This record gives sequence, structure tokens and C-alpha cells, in this order.
Amino acid sequence: MATRLIPYDDLIGKFKIDRKLVDEYFKEKVENDISLINNFPSHTSQLMRSYTIGLDSFSKKLDELHTDILSKIDNEISVNSWPKSYPDEDMARSIFSDVFEPKVALIAARESLERVKEKFTKINNLYNTSYYEGEVYFYSTLLFDAHMLFGKCGRRSLQSPDMEIFQFSKNLLRNYIYYNTPTIPTTIILLRQCIETKILQTIGVDRFEYDDGSQAIIGVNKLLDFCIDQEKRKLIKAPIKFEFLSLINKWCNNYVHTGNFSHFVWEVEWAHHLLSPLFRGGSDRYTKISLEKSIHIDKLHHETHFQPELEKFLTGKSRKKVKVKMTKNKFLFF
Repeated sequence: MATRLIPYDDLIGKFKIDRKLVDEYFKEKVENDISLINNFPSHTSQLMRSYTIGLDSFSKKLDELHTDILSKIDNEISVNSWPKSYPDEDMARSIFSDVFEPKVALIAARESLERVKEKFTKINNLYNTSYYEGEVYFYSTLLFDAHMLFGKCGRRSLQSPDMEIFQFSKNLLRNYIYYNTPTIPTTIILLRQCIETKILQTIGVDRFEYDDGSQAIIGVNKLLDFCIDQEKRKLIKAPIKFEFLSLINKWCNNYVHTGNFSHFVWEVEWAHHLLSPLFRGGSDRYTKISLEKSIHIDKLHHETHFQPELEKFLTGKSRKKVKVKMTKNKFLFF
């Protein structure tokens, strides 16, 4: 449950706290908090100050800053005669590749800002809670990254990623999640894990092993390559193309393996946006409604050829045959 926060007016009136002390508190919070060093100070300060005054004040300031950044983005797009939008598929191929495209970056930042901005109108009943405040911080971080595209600020990189990730792990165990932990880059670790877990549990993999019984280590990218092949043959389908699952998974690996966070925050938001349909469950003529299944497979193919083809694909040209020990799968059948 979201934590209820004390309104700005109550701090001043009901609790008789000096206004200067309250203003100094927010100034110090914005300028010194380890996770807010990344943020555009003036904009973050304006958002947080207006937020503590009240919903009307915050909404007006949010509209003002939002309109300002969108006008900058739209002007840049217009000056360069770039398209105003691209299909999600094209956006995904660009965002999660190694090539930075300024025109796609601007559009991606714009659409992320719009999605988060729109959410505020849907959660006004949660105003003055920690949940709502989290959205405020998230929006301010997106706003900062959008301004980065115009060369007006620079991002704080993780100076000691190993220590920060370890501390986050300790905090997570204790349900202590606050704004002084590197939650945004660490989100990428969870993204990668949820993709791998989804694929393994959907297929129903219990264990990979060789003929001699020793364990075989199979990366999720190999399984995704197999799913891409099955998808091309129209034997399997999902709410998101397996090509994009593979792209996002590989994109996550850079941070997972190195701890180097060099991404824009809206890239993470786009990953969530694209992956969301995969985690909404689904239904079919056999199982009706399922809250945990979203990937469909041809029923006859699954019963007769799926496992042998998977083992053949994973074995490849190796002399050691890979066997897949199966458990209950989470496929939907068609």
C-alpha cells in the first residue's frame, strides 16, 4: 500500500513548521539525494515544490514543463523534416540496437513522456502518496533525459556499480526502496530475468543435459532464436515478436554483465511498454482464460514435434546431444 505523505500546507499550517525550513528541505533533497543528481535541478525543484503545495499547483507546473519540452522536441523534428512517428516495431529495432539515431531518440522520448504524463490523470486519487511521488520522480528523470538530447546537461554514471547493486540487493530484501538506490538501472536486471523466466516456464524446461547426464548450460538467447524459427513457420505466436524479445534481452545483457548504465531512462520505459502484453495472460478454446499464459503454440505440433526439434536445434553441430527434461508447460494451444 502506498504511504500517505504530509501535505505542504499541513506542514506550514497544522504543524506550524517554518516555511523556509520546508523549502530548504526540498532544495536539499533535490540537490543532494544520490539518485536525483541526474535530474535537471531547476525542473525537478519546480515539480517537487508544486507537488507539495497541492494537486492543482502540481498539475499546472507539470503541464507547463511538459508543454515546454514537447515544443522543443517538435521544433527539432520539424527543422530537420523528420517523421513525427514510427511504428513500434521500427522503434524497437532502433532503440535496442547499438546505433544511436537522434530522430528516433526524440520520438521515443516524446512518447515516453506522453505515456507517463497521461498516467497522472488516472491516479489523481493517489495524490499525496508514495506511489504518486514515485511517478513524479520518474517523470522528472524522463524530463532530464529529454533535455540531455539538446546537450544541456549530463548524466551521473554509476561510479561503483558493484557496491550500488549490492546495497540495492540488501535494501530490496528489507523492503526498503527509496530514492537513494539505483532502481532505474537495476530494473534492467529484473527485465532480463523476467524474459528468461517467461520463456523457460512457458516451454516447460526443467533441465538441460547431455547424453551422459551432465548439465548443459543453455542461454536464453538460444531459446529465443529457436522461438523465432518456430514463429516464422507459424507454429508459435506471442503478443510481442520474439525478435524484439531477443533484442531487449541482448540490450539488457550489457548492464547485467558489466554494471555500466549508459542508456536513456525512456529506453527502459519502452522495454516495459513493449513487453507488457507478454505478461497479461490470455485465453484459447482449450483452456478458456489463463492469467499466466500468453504464448500460443500449435497443439498437434507441440504433442509430436516440438521437443525433438528443440533438442536438435540446441545440439546444433555439437557432438554432444542436448536433451531437454520437460515439466509442466504454460503454452496456450491453437
